[in-house]
Amino acid sequence: MQARSATNYKVIDVSHHNGNIEWRKVALDGVRGVYIKATEGRTYTDPKFLINYKSAKSAGLRVGFYHFARPDNNRPADEVNHFINVTQSLEADLPYSLDLEVAADLGADRLTDFAYEWLMGLVNKTGHPVMIYASAGYARSYLKSKLGQFPLWVAHYTTERTPMANHTWDQWHMFQYTSSGKVNGISGNVDINEAIPELFELVSKPVTQVEAAFIGQSVYKLGDKSDGVKQIQQKLMELGYELNGGADGNFGSFTLKAVMHFQFKHDLIADGLVGPATIFKLNEEAGRLDSTKNAKKYRLRTGTFSDRATAERMAAELKQRYGWLVYIDEE
Repeated sequence: MQARSATNYKVIDVSHHNGNIEWRKVALDGVRGVYIKATEGRTYTDPKFLINYKSAKSAGLRVGFYHFARPDNNRPADEVNHFINVTQSLEADLPYSLDLEVAADLGADRLTDFAYEWLMGLVNKTGHPVMIYASAGYARSYLKSKLGQFPLWVAHYTTERTPMANHTWDQWHMFQYTSSGKVNGISGNVDINEAIPELFELVSKPVTQVEAAFIGQSVYKLGDKSDGVKQIQQKLMELGYELNGGADGNFGSFTLKAVMHFQFKHDLIADGLVGPATIFKLNEEAGRLDSTKNAKKYRLRTGTFSDRATAERMAAELKQRYGWLVYIDEE
């Protein structure tokens, strides 16, 4: 296992146990990314998950989600489905992670099989990169070689710069070296990790940032009045929805109708409540529209022909070979 390095990135991991977090202060304290607890077992969702996610994104941090496994109680497929249901509408900038710490009495074979099925099940359903978290001792005792294909997030609270070795991995992607770290913006202790830069490259998509006006309110509904509502209305109008009164910040009946139409069109729950899933779909569709508007267009000239029949044959040939649609202009 490699030693820590000054070229690595500072990453924290949090859950509701860390209380209310001032994320802009966190970002200014040299933190590059954060892993946020999303789920546990097959039914539990961390109560601070959404607010931590939106606020960390707004502060410009890279964000990943982790799931605390309960292999002694559940099938891996059930836990995968719960994790997907909670996180599928949210943009993650880092690999999803399985947190495996308990049920040592199941033994190495069963724990390895559980982890493998969870990780492969999630990859097969989402296509998103994954990683496994375990303490150095747990990894050494219970996690066998078929898990070696997945990146390791190892925990070992030590003054040494290298975690304890194991028989499955010879490299870590992230090293949680303390659970009693101090970071501006967080009261009390927090887990601090060191991540190799390659971890940040595993998810090949640009980092998205949640717009600040959406922070502080989880769901927008009929009767609300705020800047967040105004931004929702602006997105809807960009997408062609007509709102009586325009983007006035008042969530009225015209906004409700437009929201429900948008949700239905994009296979969301058409309840008229604008939560994270609807907000991210609005941002996504508005961004796609902007990219279309700004796209460059090119005119293809194949030459000048003396008769229309020859030009038509050339146009048909190009369409058949390349799928090009060629228009014929008379000069």
